[in-house]
Amino acid sequence: GSGNWGSVIAKIIATNVMNLDNFDKRVNMWVFEEIIEGRKLTEIINERHENIKYLPNIKLPSNVIAVPDIVESVKGSNLLVFVIPHQFIKKALDSLKGKIEENTLGISLIKGIEFDEKKDKPILISHMISRELKIPMSVLMGANIANEIAEEKFSETTIGNTLISTFFLNFDFFQELMTLILLINFGNQSFILLISESTVLMRCLESKCVEV
Repeated sequence: GSGNWGSVIAKIIATNVMNLDNFDKRVNMWVFEEIIEGRKLTEIINERHENIKYLPNIKLPSNVIAVPDIVESVKGSNLLVFVIPHQFIKKALDSLKGKIEENTLGISLIKGIEFDEKKDKPILISHMISRELKIPMSVLMGANIANEIAEEKFSETTIGNTLISTFFLNFDFFQELMTLILLINFGNQSFILLISESTVLMRCLESKCVEV
């Protein structure tokens, strides 16, 4: 996604991957194409490295690449970060079915819930993504304000994961995954609390994870 929150997360990830060996340096950001000031928004982002509509006056790293085709944006990727308004998730998932790489992991930063018409009950966005794309999902939520995070002010966040054992298959990668979405300026004051259904609690300080 490339709205306010999506652009902020793209900025964080693109900055952090430059210091992580296990991640490709290119960060694709799916952009719903719009015409701004007579030009395509994707062209503006890729040339000026700024989302002038949804995150003005904040520079994006040059390795953030705006891509107007959602299928093209996920090609070759095995880590998907979902940051789009919840009302667009159904259409996005329909486009992505059958187009996802094997062994892909996902994390949702989407606020809100959806309604499962077949079962006549609410459903979590992360559960919907996992069901439709058949990938394990985590969820990131917190008392975060996108513009403050973009300015690298102190923030907190919590990641929930019902399939935490998936990540423990490669603990080094798990730590780097957490580092990927940490704000650079968190430093010694930062932490991520990971909660799973198996009641595994971990705290990540200075990119190091320890069981507590």
